[in-house]
Amino acid sequence: MGPPAGPGLLLLLLGSLRISAAKYVRGNLSTKEDWVFLTRFCFLSDYGRLEFRFKYPEAKCCENILLYFDDPSQWPAVYKKGSKDCFMKESVIRPENNQVINLTTQYVWSGCQEIKEGETSYLSCNSGRSFRSVRERWWYIALSKCGGDGLQLEYEMTLTNGKSFWTRHFSADEFG
Repeated sequence: MGPPAGPGLLLLLLGSLRISAAKYVRGNLSTKEDWVFLTRFCFLSDYGRLEFRFKYPEAKCCENILLYFDDPSQWPAVYKKGSKDCFMKESVIRPENNQVINLTTQYVWSGCQEIKEGETSYLSCNSGRSFRSVRERWWYIALSKCGGDGLQLEYEMTLTNGKSFWTRHFSADEFG
């Protein structure tokens, strides 16, 4: 039997736990822009997950989460490509792939509910989306409200890969 584990081993284990947090993105957004990129994540082919919470004034309705993937007809077609407006950027999305999450109470998968805080009504949206594909794939998350008066919201997102402790907390490009 070897010597007992010392404080160095405990610090190493604690450091590992801190590093292995899922990708977590949060912020407050207030802009005149009608389309904004938030984050990207490389999901494994078998199981990826996005959990989200968005909250914005009901008077600013209706905002969308847009999910682009790495196909040339998707993200590369909209990002840094000249003067494409919001409607053109939304037009590459494939509705049959469930790539738009309307942050409204009418879209059940958004998990939106109306809440009151003082005199102001908000839409509070808590839900998630699973990702499966034939290969590892980059997904890019943007927000839009085309033709509106800009975007204003609070957001939190957690992005994970698989169910294994060793892969769950990392984008596929971060393994090893």
